[in-house]
Amino acid sequence: TYNGAKYISEQLASLINQTLAFDELIIIDDVSTDDTYRIIENFKDEHPSIKINNVKNKNNLGYKANFKKALSLAKGEYIFLCDQDDIWHPTKIAEMVEVMDKKKAMLLACSFDLIDAEDKKINHTCNENASNHNIIKFPVAKNNIVEISLSYLLKQNFSQGCTMLVRKEIVDEYLKNTSCILPHDWELAIISACKGKVFFYNKPLIDYRLHDNNTIGLDSVLGNKLQQSSKERVKHRLKYLNEEADAGKVASKYSNDSLVTNFNNYMNFRMEMIRKHRPFHLFRECVFGKYREFNHLSALGGDLCSMFFKRRELEDI
Repeated sequence: TYNGAKYISEQLASLINQTLAFDELIIIDDVSTDDTYRIIENFKDEHPSIKINNVKNKNNLGYKANFKKALSLAKGEYIFLCDQDDIWHPTKIAEMVEVMDKKKAMLLACSFDLIDAEDKKINHTCNENASNHNIIKFPVAKNNIVEISLSYLLKQNFSQGCTMLVRKEIVDEYLKNTSCILPHDWELAIISACKGKVFFYNKPLIDYRLHDNNTIGLDSVLGNKLQQSSKERVKHRLKYLNEEADAGKVASKYSNDSLVTNFNNYMNFRMEMIRKHRPFHLFRECVFGKYREFNHLSALGGDLCSMFFKRRELEDI
């Protein structure tokens, strides 16, 4: 939690109203300056039978390190990630545990409904060639369960952490090896795919709230880049390029499969071509050459635009 006083009570209520109860609730407050911590303490007092570990950091850690700290305190076999401002549907825990067992998954994510700051539903049309509000770049039928491959996860994440259920053994691997470069949810998904299987359950089991203070904001969920300047788009593109390279480095800690090796070679090639400003070499190898298995048009288009838009920004990579 961090300055979540406006919404935390609704989220807490949705957690204790689950049809399958949790064993423990771990909350790490990252030095909120509002009433978040007091609200949680009052909630603890009102529900003495529920095991709640409410910790207030001495110093602000930021969301990645704060989630890492929370995960380090979790003792359960199944661990759900949770944000302070969403609302869980009553059957979220029960349904996801059932699917996790059935599929013998290492990590499972569900879909979500969008709500605004006033709890009103936001209607959002998904592209016919995508799913999970366009986060997943291929279609998944309603209520279907599909596996998410490592090859897909090397290129991009597939869901937000607040929709995820992960096994303790994966969390332990994450805690042992993470450098907190990638977002924690993406890194957990990559580790899970290296160690076993990752699945997406295309059923909304939370209300994901969009408001001005989201860590992951409206642009990330809805793909709305219209208000960004060319400089902002280039910076966003270069940041994501570095994250893709980091995804390959994470996977290489857990797998020596040729897929991971080839992906890392592909990322090194892309970054070298961008640094040297060689768009034609990049296009040739990614479309017709040895890296075509990893290429997708949006990535190639972003790389080429980055080179032509703002060459001086390339020093950042």
